[in-house]
Amino acid sequence: MGYALSLYQKVFLEKALAEHLKDWTKADPIAEKIKDAFRAVLLGNGFEAITNNHYELRQKEISCQFFDGSIDFDIRVSKQTEQTIVWCTKLMVDFAEKNALVVYDTQDPSTDDLL
Repeated sequence: MGYALSLYQKVFLEKALAEHLKDWTKADPIAEKIKDAFRAVLLGNGFEAITNNHYELRQKEISCQFFDGSIDFDIRVSKQTEQTIVWCTKLMVDFAEKNALVVYDTQDPSTDDLL
């Protein structure tokens, strides 16, 4: 079991939370140029491309996957989980602010305020 963080388009996430949507698999698509920019961020931070839609940073035990409407991090439980969550959140928030995206933390109900 791991810790999950996701990037979504802000408009979609606000709607999903307000309307209590159950199915988020049809989230508004994230533009391919934005995904490519985030892939570059991942590579610049030491991630390895497993496929074009799956990246891993093994020393921090992080997996990142790209879907049509989200970019999802899975942080495996380890001795450094807490520090890794903080690091991933900062990486994602910095990127999100420049690209009309928001970070959603499924484990933290306070993210109704959106990161």
